[in-house]
Amino acid sequence: NKNYAYDPKEERWVQEAGFVGLGRITGPLCVIGNEIFAEHDRKYTWYNPTNGKQQVIDGLNDVYKKRANNYRTIQLVNHGGKLVILWNETRRKRKRLWCAVVSLEERSTPLGTRMRGKVERCDLLLDSAHKSYMLSSCLSVLL
Repeated sequence: NKNYAYDPKEERWVQEAGFVGLGRITGPLCVIGNEIFAEHDRKYTWYNPTNGKQQVIDGLNDVYKKRANNYRTIQLVNHGGKLVILWNETRRKRKRLWCAVVSLEERSTPLGTRMRGKVERCDLLLDSAHKSYMLSSCLSVLL
């Protein structure tokens, strides 16, 4: 089974090579610059193109503390170079929708490059929606 992607510079379809070292992503992801951000093993990660490894983003403990055990990440969004994380949690027959805005900074350490996240906001957006509620998409607009 071959996957193809359209290359606008070459104006043609090319066979997709994939990302070496990128773990299996089954949930949402987003691209900021030339880096991929995703959720892997209940942690938010980034694909480091320098070493070809998927690594956990440092500094997101505030987000992890606010997530309930029964959360589900809905979407990761690039908002002007910041990572926006949307997730919901189900309590009884109701859903709650949460949003975190995270600024990102690459840092060089003796062990290599790390990604540091700074949680700018982490708020409840919708307190009580019916359990059948589903967010279908999220768009980021900067004016």
